[in-house]
Amino acid sequence: IEYVKDGKVEIREHGTSRGQVKEFSVDHPNDNFTAVGGSYDHIFTYDTTLITSLYLTTSRGFTSPLFGEMKGTEFEFKGENGGKLIGFHGRAGHAIDAIGAYFDTGSKPGGDSNSGKGTDSGSSTKDSGKGTDSGSSTKDSGKGSDSGSSTQDSGKGSDSGSSTQRLEAQGGKGGNQWDDGGDYDGVTKIHVAVGRWIEEISFEYVKNGQTKKGPARGVRGRRSTIGTFEISHPNEYLISVKGWSDSSNKIAGIQFKTNTKTSKYSGFEKIPGDESTDILLEVKDKKIVGFHGFADSHVNALGAYIAPAAN
Repeated sequence: IEYVKDGKVEIREHGTSRGQVKEFSVDHPNDNFTAVGGSYDHIFTYDTTLITSLYLTTSRGFTSPLFGEMKGTEFEFKGENGGKLIGFHGRAGHAIDAIGAYFDTGSKPGGDSNSGKGTDSGSSTKDSGKGTDSGSSTKDSGKGSDSGSSTQDSGKGSDSGSSTQRLEAQGGKGGNQWDDGGDYDGVTKIHVAVGRWIEEISFEYVKNGQTKKGPARGVRGRRSTIGTFEISHPNEYLISVKGWSDSSNKIAGIQFKTNTKTSKYSGFEKIPGDESTDILLEVKDKKIVGFHGFADSHVNALGAYIAPAAN
């Protein structure tokens, strides 16, 4: 939410889940928000109540597009005497659990103006205070196309006939297949872009002392957080990839481990009760030397190539 005070813009963000960003603005001070409405519903997957949709109207009669899906209990807050909306309150974790509004009460009959105090709608979404502070994110209904054979595998790779073996891709279904190959001596850098899910991933490899940068897989969002995990080849090498994909078939969290250290966790911890698939690509006395998988707008699944650690 962007507010203006004394001519200066102040920005407030609530919630941590990242999806498609949509905006609706007014021509302040010539136009103002005068109402906010939407719906809230109990999301059984997370056993909590969340805001499922929002819309706003302005003093000039404009109405925003509906953000989200109108389902559950509907609500609407309006200022008295056409008073303008000047602030919000509520609760949020990963998603928005409840929302309320503050209004300038506007001019009262008789010309008495109460311009500064603003009324507190208090009953966030008609007391959607039934929502819990669980921080659960809303379930994304967007399922990737089931084009990929990103199967859940035990992580035991198939022998391709050489010292390099292939571990099948694990995670969600869908996305376009990609393959960096496994003809490398090791992995030296891993770049991860995180939004609501793992939006983009890329790897840097080494072969005969020469560095090769693999293409980025997925699409980095403009609000992504970028992290890089460096591996000190040849004494350090990658031995494990752990993570999970959620019900939208996108990888939501991932972590890497070498023979000497563990990367920071990228993404979100698994949400209890969510329909999820574990990812575990782990080796003993071997090392991960390459990657393949499935990706589209996000990263759907990851597989790996492994070789003897002594190579």
